[in-house]
Amino acid sequence: MRIDGNWSKWTGANLSWEGSAHIYRSIVRNEPAGIDSVLSRMREQVVLVDSGDGLHRDFSFAQHSNKRTFPYNGGYGQNFLDETIRWWVLAQGTRFAFTASQTALLDSMILDGSAWMIHQGRWDPTMLGRNLVRPAILWGRASLTKNAADLRTGPQSGSLDSLRDWLADKKPWYRNPDKIFWTCGYLSHHGPGWMTSVRAPRLNETATEAGNGENLKGWFLGYGSTWFRVRGDEQDLIWPIFDWASIPGVTNDRVDTFPGQSGKNGFGYIYGTTEFVGGVSNGQFSAFAYDYKVSAVTGKKAWFQTADALVALGAGLSFDAPRPVSTSIDQRWARGSVTIGRGARSILGADSLTAGNLSWMHHDSVGYWFPVPESLVVGTKIRTGTWKAIDTLYPDTLASGRVFFARVEHGQKTTSGSYAYAVVPGVSVDSMERWAEAKSLSIAANSAKVQAIQQGTLRAMVFHAPDTLTFPDGLRVAVDRPCALLRSETPSGTLWTAAFPDRKSGPLVVSQYREGSWVRLTLQLPSGSYAGSSTILLESNGVRNLPRGGFLPALRWVGNRLEIPCPAATIEWIDLDGSLVKIWRNLPQGALIDGAMGGKFLRLRLTDGRTATLRVPLRK
Repeated sequence: MRIDGNWSKWTGANLSWEGSAHIYRSIVRNEPAGIDSVLSRMREQVVLVDSGDGLHRDFSFAQHSNKRTFPYNGGYGQNFLDETIRWWVLAQGTRFAFTASQTALLDSMILDGSAWMIHQGRWDPTMLGRNLVRPAILWGRASLTKNAADLRTGPQSGSLDSLRDWLADKKPWYRNPDKIFWTCGYLSHHGPGWMTSVRAPRLNETATEAGNGENLKGWFLGYGSTWFRVRGDEQDLIWPIFDWASIPGVTNDRVDTFPGQSGKNGFGYIYGTTEFVGGVSNGQFSAFAYDYKVSAVTGKKAWFQTADALVALGAGLSFDAPRPVSTSIDQRWARGSVTIGRGARSILGADSLTAGNLSWMHHDSVGYWFPVPESLVVGTKIRTGTWKAIDTLYPDTLASGRVFFARVEHGQKTTSGSYAYAVVPGVSVDSMERWAEAKSLSIAANSAKVQAIQQGTLRAMVFHAPDTLTFPDGLRVAVDRPCALLRSETPSGTLWTAAFPDRKSGPLVVSQYREGSWVRLTLQLPSGSYAGSSTILLESNGVRNLPRGGFLPALRWVGNRLEIPCPAATIEWIDLDGSLVKIWRNLPQGALIDGAMGGKFLRLRLTDGRTATLRVPLRK
């Protein structure tokens, strides 16, 4: 650890490292003022930000945000937590102590941020930046477990204990399985024993980075990268032999060399190129949109996360490339056989197979479904490579292994390319066959204007432009602005959830045609710091004891405590600057809470998924 005279210019983890060195020096010199100046700067870092480095409002952590943002929870973000929480512990009971609101933000960075990016103790690859290509860097279980234990006296101690149980392979800590990080274009879903994710950057947001001779081939990482993990070790130490021109989820020409390979110690950042990037989630399901422009390829992409599958759609793909273009579906260590379903089961007997009539396939507890014929290349091949080829800090020792891969081939030129597939994690061969035969999921649209799916009562839609969509059962939905939209049925009524992936604000008019007439709904989507986040509207079916018309009973004081008028999954105390002061979880109707103040705002998330922001009345 170095001592830099300009330590205060740094942010995030860099400030924590540099500042820690100055604290040690101040202790040795018996200079309390030096300790105070560093810890004051550290405390200033524990605040919500709207751009650049730091903790964002969806609790993703950004570092090296040269233009807009770069989510880095698994690299610099974890270093930030480790250092900051260490000083949080040591400063307790002294004049250097962190405030309650700062403690609550550290809690939330773990519970509502980093924990969502981990499965089976390993970080999502897109949350690691250039650290991804360091051997064994995927692990995050030990650090988060220690962070949660150190903060056990904080306001969310119960939830932190639940998180520690989950990290020890016990029951999940989360109430709902699905989350969209709207500030950085990241979707995370935790199913029963598995995790899926999607990450894509908006214009001038960083997709990934190379630097210090690291991540030399990760040029396409982050451009719609999708990861499916069950055991968690699907990509452990695979990176020297990984085909970096076939990152799952990405559509690109199959290059042989990458721009980052020409760099030595300098840093290179790869940025997003379009504004319409992001998604909507109601906590159970999600839809994610991507106006795609990467390398030689343009087009429209969408992903839809249901309870059991991640559906990937591409439409309007256009390119004229010197090399073949493909969309990678998956790439991982080969384990066991590859089962092919096309009328009758078969086992892949060659290193690779080119086919256009597969209905489904299965490998390593993951199923893959193809609703329309695709030009597929599927195989398992032994590959070789070296760590030094991707990270100059490591030796030139040869590594080898058998890798499973699957991709859709698009050729070298088109103006109307498309694809459609779904990934079903955590299934056996028999289960996947039954899933495919049940035909519970259907593609409702896959065009450059609108992409949509239907499964049961769920209708998940991405409108790249104002349009009208007709579902197979006759339901018609129209919108007046580009958006991501969910419609699902609940015991309480029809639940609509909407977001503007381009982070715009204002009203969204949704019209639906059913029972012979059009019904128009208007959703007022968030603005300012929360532009791009999801909004929920419930069309009540008149069930007894349900608040009607989106209105809630008023809050009221009972002595010095505040009575909550309805069951709530979470209640957040929001200060006037938008920062989180305190959080309560899982409260029944009539619960009394301590600590709220008149004139402040409470943000309630109800048990049916709706949200509301209420001002606390002044006490008489």
